[in-house]
Amino acid sequence: LRSALKYLNLALQLEEGAAGADTSQTHLNLCATLSQLGRHQEAMMHAQMALIKLYEDVTTPLVSSGAEPDVAERASILCIAYHNLAVEHEYLKNFKAAERAYASGLRWAQAYLGADHQVFQLLNKSLGAVRQLSSSSKTRRRGPAVDTQEDR
Repeated sequence: LRSALKYLNLALQLEEGAAGADTSQTHLNLCATLSQLGRHQEAMMHAQMALIKLYEDVTTPLVSSGAEPDVAERASILCIAYHNLAVEHEYLKNFKAAERAYASGLRWAQAYLGADHQVFQLLNKSLGAVRQLSSSSKTRRRGPAVDTQEDR
């Protein structure tokens, strides 16, 4: 994992120096790797960075004359970023923030992916679990953050 972290940081540096490079998936992969290393505060920061970039990518075509064909794919990655952010909030025991992140991801998934999509189902299940956890005030440990499908 430490080697992966080293190379992901190098990739991020290269991407940030290249005009028009997409850093969002690298931020999500850094989030997942850091989460597995137990570095949840850093992981949460990378999830937030991915969200900012992905939000811009998804909303810009929606406000322009017509939606681009990859909006659904970008929306799917945006939903994964919301999931990863929520997982990190759970690790840090910020259950209300986790609930908000899951709910935001679920809204995007509903609008662009539909209720049959596995990302929608994952967010819906996770939202229900964190709501139950939040209401019962019991601590529960979540699974690691999800990396992007491109790396599988």
